[in-house]
Amino acid sequence: MLLETVFAVRDGSFALIDFMPTNRPDSSVIRIVEGRSGRPRVRMDLTLRFDYGSAVPWVDRLPDENGVAAIAGPNLVALRTEVVPVV
Repeated sequence: MLLETVFAVRDGSFALIDFMPTNRPDSSVIRIVEGRSGRPRVRMDLTLRFDYGSAVPWVDRLPDENGVAAIAGPNLVALRTEVVPVV
């Protein structure tokens, strides 16, 4: 399954392409941000809440990678990116 959403903004357009690979042992969502025209400015905010919003995770940078990890009890989400995230 693949979801592609195209946004047209004042400075151009870009697409968000989301998919879940089926050949991995873990659950992964891959997001690609692809410029389509112009030079649009794009910012992503990620707010994670586990246990239906009752648990706020501990967030820290991933060692030796551009990314962050969010942990709450047995739950873990890792965000890896080629762009340096701001925590």
